Amino acid sequence: MRAIQKFDGTSIEARKYLKQYFESTDEKQVLGYLTHSVADDMIPREYAWAAKLVLDGVDIQCYENEDELHNRIKKAIWDITPKLPEVIKVPVKKTYGGDIEHSIDQFINGGYKLKDVTFDTYEYLEKEKVPPGEVRKLVKHFTEMRDELEQIDSDEQLKEAYAYLGKRNRNSYIKYLDSILDGCGNYLTNTRTLKKIAKPGKKKRLAKVNYMESCDELQLVSQDPTKINGAKEAWIIHEKYNLLIVYRTADHDGLKLEGSSIKNFKEKTSTNKKIQRKFIPGLSGLGKRAMNKTWRDLKRKENTNNGRLNKNHIIVGVFK
Repeated sequence: MRAIQKFDGTSIEARKYLKQYFESTDEKQVLGYLTHSVADDMIPREYAWAAKLVLDGVDIQCYENEDELHNRIKKAIWDITPKLPEVIKVPVKKTYGGDIEHSIDQFINGGYKLKDVTFDTYEYLEKEKVPPGEVRKLVKHFTEMRDELEQIDSDEQLKEAYAYLGKRNRNSYIKYLDSILDGCGNYLTNTRTLKKIAKPGKKKRLAKVNYMESCDELQLVSQDPTKINGAKEAWIIHEKYNLLIVYRTADHDGLKLEGSSIKNFKEKTSTNKKIQRKFIPGLSGLGKRAMNKTWRDLKRKENTNNGRLNKNHIIVGVFK
């Protein structure tokens, strides 16, 4: 026995001897546990050497019979705390997920008790503002873990590797992974947004609008026509025909500018009047109230508008 205790071979040699021994005794379960669940540094080398001696036909006198030694070798393997299966120990090789992995470790170390779980996957993802793309990677990772657990009964190797787990703990483990996946799914649902169509640049938008940017004679500079979108009123001068034009929205959505056309205006109150050219420069910078007063003071016939802008139009006022 002293020779057995002094065995100083490598863990690789020890594993090889034990593997050969359990194969010779047709101990499939303990062989599977040794293969999948026992770490190299945990292998009992003295019993590995004892197994080697038995294989070599050596009569070991310190045991009453061969069965006693056989049972001790088996027990030495079964008593080893199993290493975590590789699927558990592989970290999520992404920017996020470490806290989720830690919660799984706590769940396992706590005896697979769902009632003791305090970690909330959804709250974690929301707090960290995890990008949807990263969450999808987490979903893939934890789905693979769950699938492996569900395949245990139909896969002999997995059955041996997870023999220590037991059905009750396995079911609890699957339920916990389900809760993680549910949290990820809810987060993706609540953060999903329709891809917004990129708005064209200001210069590109203005290039599609026909209007007069400025008129030195009238001392006017046109306002940005894109401001018409959502406005309640838009005031425009027709430089060629000396017309003061007003567009008033038809509803709460405001006016809409599509190309060089103004839409969603109320036809009855969107009209134009003639104005003396000498008064046009005075319109520059007027507010909404002053512009409407000027309009009322014009004792001219009102004409309907067609909603079109052209190169003769100067936008002198846009009011929200």
